[in-house]
Amino acid sequence: MMKKTMTFKKLSLAVSMVAAQAALIPAAYALQMEEVAVTARKQTESAQDVPIAISAFSGALMSDLGVSESGDIALFTPNFTWHTEFGRASPQPYMRGIGTNNFSPINNGPIAIYQDNVFIGPNVAQGFATFDVERVEVLKGPQGTLYGRNSTGGLINFISVKPQLGAGTVGYLNAEVGSHNTRNLEGAVGFDLGESAAGRFSFLRATNDGYTENVNPESNGDAGIVDDIALRAQVLVEAADGLSILTNVHYGKAEPDTAPFKNVGLQDPNSYNPATYSYEDACANPGLGSGCTDLYTGFVDNKDLYKTSKADDSEKVKTIGIFVNVDYDIDGEKSLHSITSYDEAELRRFDDVDDGAVGLENDYYADDFTWYSQELRLSSNTDESIWHAGAYYYHETAEGTQIWTNPIFGAGEGNEHEIETTSYAFFGQYGQDLSERWSVTGGLRWTYEEKDIKKYNGFMPLVNNPGNYGDGTLYSMSDVLAAGGIDESYGITVGTPRAKDWDEITGRLSFDYRTDNDNLIYVSLSRGFKGGDVNGAAFLDDYIPTTAGDNGLNPGCELAAGSTRCADSVTAFNAKLDPVDPELLDAFEVGFKGDFLDGNLRVNGAVFYYDYQDQQNTILSQIPGVTGPQGSTTVLANAASTQMPGLEFEIIATPSESWYLQFNGGWLDAEYDDFGDNTGNQISLTPKTQFSGLVRYDFNLEGGAIVAVQTDVSWQSKTYFQPTNAEHLEQDAYALWGARVSYTSSDDRWTTALFAKNLGGKEYFGSGFDVSSLGYLALKPGAPRYIGLSVDYQFGG
Repeated sequence: MMKKTMTFKKLSLAVSMVAAQAALIPAAYALQMEEVAVTARKQTESAQDVPIAISAFSGALMSDLGVSESGDIALFTPNFTWHTEFGRASPQPYMRGIGTNNFSPINNGPIAIYQDNVFIGPNVAQGFATFDVERVEVLKGPQGTLYGRNSTGGLINFISVKPQLGAGTVGYLNAEVGSHNTRNLEGAVGFDLGESAAGRFSFLRATNDGYTENVNPESNGDAGIVDDIALRAQVLVEAADGLSILTNVHYGKAEPDTAPFKNVGLQDPNSYNPATYSYEDACANPGLGSGCTDLYTGFVDNKDLYKTSKADDSEKVKTIGIFVNVDYDIDGEKSLHSITSYDEAELRRFDDVDDGAVGLENDYYADDFTWYSQELRLSSNTDESIWHAGAYYYHETAEGTQIWTNPIFGAGEGNEHEIETTSYAFFGQYGQDLSERWSVTGGLRWTYEEKDIKKYNGFMPLVNNPGNYGDGTLYSMSDVLAAGGIDESYGITVGTPRAKDWDEITGRLSFDYRTDNDNLIYVSLSRGFKGGDVNGAAFLDDYIPTTAGDNGLNPGCELAAGSTRCADSVTAFNAKLDPVDPELLDAFEVGFKGDFLDGNLRVNGAVFYYDYQDQQNTILSQIPGVTGPQGSTTVLANAASTQMPGLEFEIIATPSESWYLQFNGGWLDAEYDDFGDNTGNQISLTPKTQFSGLVRYDFNLEGGAIVAVQTDVSWQSKTYFQPTNAEHLEQDAYALWGARVSYTSSDDRWTTALFAKNLGGKEYFGSGFDVSSLGYLALKPGAPRYIGLSVDYQFGG
């Protein structure tokens, strides 16, 4: 009900108090039943009072759960998974079956990622190390009213610890060592800047040698390396009565290599035909350790998930940005809010795609992004009602090159692109108490979005690079030309510049009821919208021509005017550049949030039904009648419709001051209802059932020190990696166990912890894709067992 929300005068104080508690709460008591203050409705309130399905994690809880990267929270959130195909960049989050399997850097997913209420558009900037975090809010279902760019499936908001006025010098240092030569150091220091200002500086340095051994004699011996630096500087100024200004400058640099895949050969190793230079017969029983090979090189991968023969590839991501958040209390009830942001990101990625000892395919990505946004919002908060009205603007530019080469054939393909996305919206939401028990909240948002393809050139360079490393990194057309990589006589197909726009009205309506015990029951109807997208992996699907009228792949084909490309191929390429349709999600949800047994038992749950229209999916498919490396093409398409019922729950119990128990679960009927040949298949990267649990016990020692013993588990049912549900591109059900033992000093300042992730050493795959045009499937191993030791020191306060 409205009276449970905090007025604006209390908001700044409440946020500061939450930040202070997150920094100073004793680690031994971090898992006691807590009221996490969230801003899911642009107002500070307890997560238990919000009629939205939310998973909220305090910074202390994240530390105890071993969360160190943005995707780690998926292990402890029902109906949520997080996958990556390369390093940490370009993640593929799925929430309640809503997500994207597209790993192209220039594509946007339907799960919105926010850092301190600022939308992060490019996916290369969405996978990051977490440090000095106050809390994380995971909002499930369409967020089509108050938050930034509309998202079909939900959003994740990472909130940093803010400067604290009048707190003096406060902060922490945390050092960690562990498996794979892990060495991490992070910390923060907050300080006063006079009576009306405060600052906070946070940093992270994280390195490890990777968990995969590279047996390629020309490699450095390791794969999956992590090398991160992150910095954040904040200044909070109370400039005048009711006026506060927060400035945040942030920088990040991640220079890992790309974690390797394992190849499942599809060809019989005894079927080599010298005339075609290939292994022609299919393998009878493909799988790791089967001895099956690929189509051309004869490479047979070993069965050890954590050994590879790939070249030393790399992924380098740099980000830098600034935002200014201004809050002004107009009269104690009405307030004005502005947040202005500007960010840049740079990606340079070299990926030895085949992960074999012979260079079959090497990929190069070079993209530069800029994005900026502005939100302006007027709010009113009284005991009876709350309303918000505002406007939002977002602009993003992606410019770069992608080059895929086949070294053993001396050929390849690629694209140059420059794409602009512009979006703006007007929104409003009103909440009113109808009685002591009933309240209603309704909101609408009108969104306009445009994709402007200013340049998209598809080309087929003749790259003369028979070695495993090719001609070095090829991050631009000039690099290709310098390597002798393209003969202008072969022609370059220029994708026709075009723009497309959409607009949509979305919103949310919810009715909330308070029981005699002040528990919450809510019913909501909402709609989410994601604009159309461009196929970020569109290439020209024919090979180098040999003579006029004969392009080597389709002898005698009709050539396009002024080109040495087949006319049909040019037409098909240009068709790929037409953005696919937007996604729409209508959601009906009934939820419950309640505390029992004097606050020692919490039960939250939700039942929902989704009507999902035009889901955007990427499929790597075979061109009919074409074999070999030129025989596959990447298609971005809309799944016509999917209806998904589902449910999830969270149960937390603290039967005594020493015990903490938590159990989460989710179920989803995740199948495509109308998607061509994929109709009836399970939605990719989405298990139908998930569970997670945590048990912790605190031993109180004489003198006040505490030893805490904890174990946790996460389990998920069978997962398919692609919409095709192809055999072997799947992972059976599995569970991951974790454990932690910690000692906290009596003054609550020192905490030492010994912990483990994947304690049982479970071997599993997290994702995979179809490379059958080259005679194999590629599967991404999940992380093995990790043992770590950390020391944390809190100072000040």
